[in-house]
Amino acid sequence: MTTLLLPLFVLGSTANILGAVPQARRTVLQRQTDGLSPLGLRAGLLMNAAWLAYSVSSGNLGLTLLNGVTTALCAANVLAHRTHHSVKPGMALEASTLVLLTLWGALTLTGSQAALSQVAVVLGFLVGLPQLATLLLHPASTKGVAAGSYLIGSVGGLAWSVYWGLQANPFAATGALYGGVVALTGLVLLRGRHVITRALARRQPSLHHGLRVGAARARVLLPAG
Repeated sequence: MTTLLLPLFVLGSTANILGAVPQARRTVLQRQTDGLSPLGLRAGLLMNAAWLAYSVSSGNLGLTLLNGVTTALCAANVLAHRTHHSVKPGMALEASTLVLLTLWGALTLTGSQAALSQVAVVLGFLVGLPQLATLLLHPASTKGVAAGSYLIGSVGGLAWSVYWGLQANPFAATGALYGGVVALTGLVLLRGRHVITRALARRQPSLHHGLRVGAARARVLLPAG
C-alpha cells in the first residue's frame, strides 16, 4: 500500500494550495471580509506556520515548498482582513500571534521536529472552530467566506488522513480527518443551511425555536467581527 503515498501526497498538497486560493482571492483581491473570524484566520496562520517549521526542521523540501505557499496565503489573508475590515482585532491577539510565530522559529532552529508536528496537529483540531462558530451565529454575514476553500479542504483532509495513516502516524491522521470533517461542516453551513433550517422548522418546531433562542443569546458573547 506504500505505492499510494506519492499520489496521496500530491492530492493532499494540491488540495492544500488550491484550497487556500479561493479564500485569498475573496479576502485579498476582492477585499471581502464579512463573516471571517479574526481568531480563525490567525489560528490558520499559526497552524500552517507550524507545519512549515516542521518541514524546514526535518529537511523535507517538498513539504517546505507546500507549507511555504499555504503559510504565505494565510499571512496575506490576515493582513488583508486587518486592512479592510471595519473592526480591527485587538492588539493582544496580534501580539500573541507574533510571539507564537517567533516560538515556532526558535523550535525550528533547535531541530524540534516532534514538538512542532504535535503543535501543528493540536492546532488542526482547533483552527476551524472559531469560523464554524461565526457561521452558526451570524449566517447573514458570509460574503467574505469562500465555499470553494471548504470544498477543496474536505478533500485534502481525507487525502492527508490516509497518507498519515499509511505512515503509521495515527495522531496526524486523526487530525487531518477531523480537519476534513470541519471543512465539510463549514460547506454545509454555507450552502445547505437554509434547507436544513426549513426542514427543522417543519419537523421539529420546538427544537428549531430553542436553537434560535440559544443562538441569539450566544451572539452576545460572540459578536460579529
